[in-house]
Amino acid sequence: MMRFRFLSLAGLCALVLGPSGQLLAGPTQGTMYYTTFSGGVNVHKVDFNYNGTNSFALTNNTGLASIGGADGIVFTSDGFLAVGGQGSTVYRVNPANGSSTSQSTGGPAAFHMSVAPDGSILAASIPGQPVKFNSTLTNNGTPLTFAGGSDSVLDTIVFDSSGQGWYTDSSSGGNGNFGKVNFSGNTYSTIRTITGAAATHGAAYDSFSNTIITFGAGTISQISVSTGQIIHSLTGFAGTFDQGAVDGAGHIFAANNDGNLTFIDYSNSPGNLSAAQFVNTQFLANSLDDVAPLSGLGSSGVPEPSTMALLGAGGLSWVVYRLRRRKQAV
Repeated sequence: MMRFRFLSLAGLCALVLGPSGQLLAGPTQGTMYYTTFSGGVNVHKVDFNYNGTNSFALTNNTGLASIGGADGIVFTSDGFLAVGGQGSTVYRVNPANGSSTSQSTGGPAAFHMSVAPDGSILAASIPGQPVKFNSTLTNNGTPLTFAGGSDSVLDTIVFDSSGQGWYTDSSSGGNGNFGKVNFSGNTYSTIRTITGAAATHGAAYDSFSNTIITFGAGTISQISVSTGQIIHSLTGFAGTFDQGAVDGAGHIFAANNDGNLTFIDYSNSPGNLSAAQFVNTQFLANSLDDVAPLSGLGSSGVPEPSTMALLGAGGLSWVVYRLRRRKQAV
């Protein structure tokens, strides 16, 4: 049941059943919010459309806001955007009109953003300790204290369906460490599971495959939540991947600092990223940085019109049935 809870409604609308009853992803479309690390307007949105086989398009690329700095981006519990300001400030941005307010981190610089299972918002500092905010980003942050373990610097923090936290530690460039992070009150501790690997800068939990998808350097990797080890990778990309998102339906959106967005459909092989059936890279924006989650914690959770049509048609019951019967990939 936890697997189903973390699958987004937007992801459900893309799921179809294959000829042998397996879950496959079909066409998907929506709006993605993203940041750029330099320039005047640094919070944006863009529409995407994938036909399910061989065509991925980006349209209606729109600038939303110009704030003091922009890096990581997630949704607050009340539908605003929480953006790391690359300094001791985080911003709460209205996605409807671009207006913003700000809160202090209490010292550390805020970069990648994430949302914990209890709803609190976490800002990672590179380097430095993470900072915790309330779910609506309407209070100043509380810097957390390192209580021990392998790595004190957390570039990105994500949580799997069991509530276990995972972290990357690579500074910039994307080559570094990965492991588990545990939080207790205002402290955190870490257990490293991977040392000195590529694709250890950005990260996203993918409920479709029950794995962690990580990004960094010219590599995208898939990590088992059972072992904390890399099981598959895609390599050889130009530029440097920063952060990425998944939609919970077998699709990956990876932002590259060279301005390109790479879209990956591996829905036919959820246990094996390296067997992806469609990979497309195209230019999105200069100084491209991070993209907001499209499913799970930190996503908007707003149903697409196509999702509502699926629910009305009774398709949800079939999806739930198949999800309950499907075994985890790893």
